[in-house]
Amino acid sequence: MSPRINQLIQQNGILNSYHEALFRKGDAEQSFLDLSCGTRTDIREIVEGLGHRWVGVDQIDCPGVIQADVHHMPFEDSMFDVVYSAATFEHYYDPWQVAREVHRVMRPGGLFCGLIAFLQPWHGDSYYHFSHLGTRQMLSVSGFEVMDIHAGAHAVPYLIQQMFPEPFAVIGKVLSMYGSLLRIVRKRTFPVLVKTLHFNNKEVREKRLQFLNDDDLRFAESIFFLSRKPDIVRSTIEHP
Repeated sequence: MSPRINQLIQQNGILNSYHEALFRKGDAEQSFLDLSCGTRTDIREIVEGLGHRWVGVDQIDCPGVIQADVHHMPFEDSMFDVVYSAATFEHYYDPWQVAREVHRVMRPGGLFCGLIAFLQPWHGDSYYHFSHLGTRQMLSVSGFEVMDIHAGAHAVPYLIQQMFPEPFAVIGKVLSMYGSLLRIVRKRTFPVLVKTLHFNNKEVREKRLQFLNDDDLRFAESIFFLSRKPDIVRSTIEHP
């Protein structure tokens, strides 16, 4: 892997999390579908730099990209080994339909990865913002085996910064530092306080500690996921 490709992967949260699963050493050329790719070029550079075939699809007209509605993609069944989605599912009016389409165009054993907005502000006409449970449900009922789901960045610093657009962005950046500090204080001090306050009540103590342990998911700015189309596809796919 070239230094350039390695740098691009490290800068991409999804691929940095899952590239070892997606691009296994010794694999033959894979077909990689970049869902609602827009005008970005980094994913294509990574995929082609690793010797695989990149295909981009988007409803807007972009050079080198197939223009189509991803709710009804113009691809045959079982065409792609990997499907990649970066912060796109919150913008679909029927994300479950898109997930079923992704399942249809993937080869058995193929991998579907991405991230979905959770505690982000409404943006770009977004329809649905998914929790980790919603993400798992959408993937499962669409026929995928869920391999991993984890929280993205903490939402509080992000939300503070988003409250101050240009020309006030510098204010948001400064205040978001205090949001980050608050998160650190909460994570480090609250468990100690809970153990101290409830040292003689194990049930309450464990319940409140679990609540704090769930903070990453509770305050996630986005949700990352990796899923797999089974080798033997179920005869019917559930509908929400």
